Amino acid sequence: MRKPRILVVGSVNMDYTFAGGRFPAEGETVMGDSFSTAAGGKGANQACQAVRAGALVDFVGRTGADLNGAELMKGLNAMGIDTSMVITDPEDTTGCALIELEKRPDGTRNRIMVVPGAQMHFRAEELEFLRGRIGQYDMVLLQLEINSEANAAVAQMANEMGVPVMLNPAPYSEIERNILEKISYISPNEHEAAEMTGITITDLKTAGEAARVISAMGPENVLITLGENGAVFFDGNEIIHCGCVKTEAVDPTAAGDSFVGAFCTAVSAGMEVRNALTFASHAASITVSGYGAQPSIPDIGRIAESIRKHSSDTDEEVLTVLSGGAG
Repeated sequence: MRKPRILVVGSVNMDYTFAGGRFPAEGETVMGDSFSTAAGGKGANQACQAVRAGALVDFVGRTGADLNGAELMKGLNAMGIDTSMVITDPEDTTGCALIELEKRPDGTRNRIMVVPGAQMHFRAEELEFLRGRIGQYDMVLLQLEINSEANAAVAQMANEMGVPVMLNPAPYSEIERNILEKISYISPNEHEAAEMTGITITDLKTAGEAARVISAMGPENVLITLGENGAVFFDGNEIIHCGCVKTEAVDPTAAGDSFVGAFCTAVSAGMEVRNALTFASHAASITVSGYGAQPSIPDIGRIAESIRKHSSDTDEEVLTVLSGGAG
């Protein structure tokens, strides 16, 4: 047993977060409580969670030749993520996101606007270099914050080499059939699953129905995250439900990315799906208890501590490998 090798091809953004008591209405200006900047982007967030959870991670992104791009790569490198394959476009900007947090008595809500910049302009030929090396990975992670041409090219190469692909279909847009048929895992939240299927998800029964419909589109394994209601997983045979680890949520940003990155790391390391879902649920619960995307994403030590604190089922051998005790 060894640490898994994961390739993330996806987005990296500089996040600008504004927090206040309520969102402004159209045409209205309100006073906020705080402002911060932090590294984000769904691809980079998932890479961050995977490496902190114990995987060996390579990242392929596309940035502008600007200060944000340089700062974001510096941050990923500091985590131990290999960014040597990142493409720099001197004619475009690095992606950025505006995050608004509304802190209410019943919890914190968010609204996000992303300006993707260079990462939406991947060209298939730019990624051809992956063909000779993609076979070394245990899993490839993709999202929809980059263009579909890039996702299709990477999914095709991974499929040819028998490497499983996880697609996180967010922010949602229509997914081409040739991509859906080449991925092994897909991880929509309940809103994205509803967009894909036309089924409004109101409970575990409708979540299971949506998972079966999505599975029929091509992906072998469907993981639907349900926020405070946990997640459901469908492998073509049975529906597995994993509850949410209760915590005080202060910022939901990157919770889904944390769940996906942790789940993929655990599964790639050999953890059984039920335990991998629990592992991911603990990671996400820690993430929402802190502010900012990547600053709040936990390492393997905190995840393992949370699992043991709650006496959750797990695989101690895999936890040992991910913690650096073997592999």
